[in-house]
Amino acid sequence: MSNKSWAAVFDVDGTMIDNLQAHRMAWVEFGRAHGMEVTDEYYRTKIHARTNDLIIADMFGKNFNRRLLQEFAAEKEQIYRRLYRPALSEIPGLTPLLHQLNEHGVPCAIASNAPAENIQMVLDKLRIGSLFAVVLTESDAKKGKPDPELFLLAAERLRMPPRNCLVFEDSPNGFLAAEQAGMPYVIISQGAEPKSLISARLARAVYRDFTQLNFKVLSSLL
Repeated sequence: MSNKSWAAVFDVDGTMIDNLQAHRMAWVEFGRAHGMEVTDEYYRTKIHARTNDLIIADMFGKNFNRRLLQEFAAEKEQIYRRLYRPALSEIPGLTPLLHQLNEHGVPCAIASNAPAENIQMVLDKLRIGSLFAVVLTESDAKKGKPDPELFLLAAERLRMPPRNCLVFEDSPNGFLAAEQAGMPYVIISQGAEPKSLISARLARAVYRDFTQLNFKVLSSLL
């Protein structure tokens, strides 16, 4: 059975994998190495779901040297991958859902603010790379979420109208990007900051994980 009338677009961090604590631990370790304390409040307000360039610019100043910014961002992500790789696992139900969508001819894409190396680690560890027709990471867009550029580029690559692309997200920046792109979205809450869900007033549905989702349920949300 083939269904080319809609597509699925997935965020990764906090949506496909529950890696919030690993990123938090990586930023704490990175901050400690550079004489900074990364508190829970600082992480929630200045780091969570933001791109590394904005995070590091806040940490070190707006006029921070671009080359050092890139080096510091790479340093933090290396810490994250070292910490998270041994524990990496999917949000329950992800792989079965991806296989079912593929079987029904629903094209799937990744649109993430994360670096390509982080996304590749996830695809390799979970062995799901072949299930995505499009994979977009931070280097594919001039502006990360909450700008809609990544989502709109995903729709373009999928050759699908934005309104027919169902997004899976967990963060306020992701919700806003989907709304600005004109895409319906579903919240996956297991890996989300509970406070962030308040901003998702236009979500089609909220699910803890993917175990209750299937082709029929998702089709009904559109």
